[in-house]
Amino acid sequence: MSEPDDEIQQWARLAAMAADDKLADDTIIIDVGEVFSVSDYFVITSGSNPRQVHAIVAGIEERLTRDGGPKPLRIEGRDEREWVLRGYGTFA
Repeated sequence: MSEPDDEIQQWARLAAMAADDKLADDTIIIDVGEVFSVSDYFVITSGSNPRQVHAIVAGIEERLTRDGGPKPLRIEGRDEREWVLRGYGTFA
Protein backbone atom coordinates (compact mmCIF):
# COMPACT_ATOMS: atom_id res chain seq x y z
CA MET A 1 0.00 0.00 0.00
CA SER A 2 1.13 3.56 -0.58
CA GLU A 3 0.67 5.00 2.92
CA PRO A 4 2.71 3.93 5.96
CA ASP A 5 0.85 1.44 8.16
CA ASP A 6 0.72 3.87 11.12
CA GLU A 7 -1.05 6.46 8.99
CA ILE A 8 -3.53 3.91 7.63
CA GLN A 9 -4.27 2.74 11.16
CA GLN A 10 -4.75 6.37 12.23
CA TRP A 11 -7.38 6.92 9.49
CA ALA A 12 -9.19 3.71 10.49
CA ARG A 13 -9.23 4.84 14.14
CA LEU A 14 -10.49 8.27 13.15
CA ALA A 15 -13.32 6.67 11.16
CA ALA A 16 -14.21 4.50 14.17
CA MET A 17 -14.21 7.51 16.51
CA ALA A 18 -16.43 9.44 14.08
CA ALA A 19 -18.88 6.51 14.03
CA ASP A 20 -18.91 6.41 17.82
CA ASP A 21 -19.58 10.16 17.90
CA LYS A 22 -22.81 9.37 16.03
CA LEU A 23 -23.73 6.74 18.66
CA ALA A 24 -22.87 3.77 16.46
CA ASP A 25 -23.02 0.35 18.13
CA ASP A 26 -20.28 -2.27 18.45
CA THR A 27 -17.63 -0.40 16.45
CA ILE A 28 -14.52 -2.48 15.83
CA ILE A 29 -11.38 -2.24 13.73
CA ILE A 30 -10.10 -5.47 12.23
CA ASP A 31 -6.55 -5.75 10.86
CA VAL A 32 -6.98 -7.78 7.66
CA GLY A 33 -3.73 -6.79 5.96
CA GLU A 34 -2.13 -10.21 6.41
CA VAL A 35 -5.00 -12.11 4.78
CA PHE A 36 -6.75 -9.63 2.49
CA SER A 37 -4.88 -7.88 -0.31
CA VAL A 38 -7.47 -5.17 -0.99
CA SER A 39 -7.40 -3.41 2.41
CA ASP A 40 -5.33 -3.33 5.58
CA TYR A 41 -8.18 -2.58 8.02
CA PHE A 42 -11.94 -2.95 8.18
CA VAL A 43 -13.95 -0.60 10.39
CA ILE A 44 -17.24 -2.30 11.19
CA THR A 45 -20.09 -0.69 13.09
CA SER A 46 -23.86 -0.66 13.19
CA GLY A 47 -26.77 1.73 13.55
CA SER A 48 -30.26 1.02 14.79
CA ASN A 49 -32.18 2.48 11.83
CA PRO A 50 -31.63 3.94 8.33
CA ARG A 51 -31.52 7.51 9.66
CA GLN A 52 -28.75 6.66 12.10
CA VAL A 53 -26.83 4.71 9.43
CA HIS A 54 -26.95 7.83 7.26
CA ALA A 55 -25.71 9.99 10.16
CA ILE A 56 -22.84 7.58 10.85
CA VAL A 57 -21.76 7.56 7.20
CA ALA A 58 -21.97 11.37 7.00
CA GLY A 59 -20.06 11.75 10.26
CA ILE A 60 -17.22 9.54 9.05
CA GLU A 61 -17.03 11.43 5.75
CA GLU A 62 -17.02 14.82 7.52
CA ARG A 63 -14.31 13.82 9.99
CA LEU A 64 -11.98 12.29 7.42
CA THR A 65 -12.42 15.25 5.05
CA ARG A 66 -11.88 17.81 7.84
CA ASP A 67 -8.72 16.06 9.03
CA GLY A 68 -7.23 15.62 5.55
CA GLY A 69 -8.00 11.93 5.27
CA PRO A 70 -8.46 9.87 2.15
CA LYS A 71 -11.53 10.08 -0.06
CA PRO A 72 -13.49 6.86 -0.65
CA LEU A 73 -12.67 5.01 -3.84
CA ARG A 74 -16.09 3.34 -3.88
CA ILE A 75 -19.34 3.54 -1.94
CA GLU A 76 -22.01 0.85 -1.95
CA GLY A 77 -25.37 0.68 -0.20
CA ARG A 78 -25.69 4.40 0.54
CA ASP A 79 -29.19 4.71 -0.91
CA GLU A 80 -30.59 1.71 0.96
CA ARG A 81 -29.14 2.86 4.32
CA GLU A 82 -29.40 -0.68 5.66
CA TRP A 83 -25.69 -1.26 5.09
CA VAL A 84 -22.99 0.91 3.59
CA LEU A 85 -19.53 -0.04 2.37
CA ARG A 86 -17.07 2.79 1.89
CA GLY A 87 -13.85 1.55 0.38
CA TYR A 88 -10.82 3.76 0.87
CA GLY A 89 -8.34 1.30 -0.60
CA THR A 90 -6.19 0.90 2.49
CA PHE A 91 -9.18 0.54 4.78
CA ALA A 92 -12.90 -0.07 4.38
